[in-house]
Amino acid sequence: MPDIEDYHIKFKEYLSELCAISEHSWSELKPLLKTKAADKNQCIVKENQKFSSELFLVSGIVRLYYLGMEGEEINIAFYKGAATLPPLFTRSINNKHSCYIETLTDAVYLEFDNSKFSQLIETKKDIQQFAYHVVEKELRYKIEREKLYLSQNAQKRLLSFRKRYKGLENEIPHYHIASYLGISPVSLSRLRKQVK
Repeated sequence: MPDIEDYHIKFKEYLSELCAISEHSWSELKPLLKTKAADKNQCIVKENQKFSSELFLVSGIVRLYYLGMEGEEINIAFYKGAATLPPLFTRSINNKHSCYIETLTDAVYLEFDNSKFSQLIETKKDIQQFAYHVVEKELRYKIEREKLYLSQNAQKRLLSFRKRYKGLENEIPHYHIASYLGISPVSLSRLRKQVK
């Protein structure tokens, strides 16, 4: 199993692809990183939990979901490592987490304090550039998803899912995909037969 340094290197490589992070900035960011492991089907964060960290998924697959009016789970996004999870401010209301984050496989992730990270954003242009990229990506995703749900049928939503999450259809239970698409598992099964 890789050691903590390997996970930090993976995050640094991810950062460098987006913003050419300097060694000085990295030396200030690295001490903030806490490496954590989670088993399959483990909640990393729960709705209404006080949580003040940013998250980077090193390996594994996680989902973000809400509970509906009748307690049903409604998937809103999937992430496969290596990936930055949505910024804290987009998943928090009044300092409480607004959704659940659960692992769908064994996973390793990095957690870093939001307030300390925010200080780095204010003083380091390269960290600021990285944060801007993450926020822009998340807002774009939310707009695309909203448009998709308001204007497209289930077949087009499935095709969009396949395009966004290449290969994920074969890696996670299909009822999670059905929830994400807003249809029943039976409807998804029929739809998958129609859309090869």
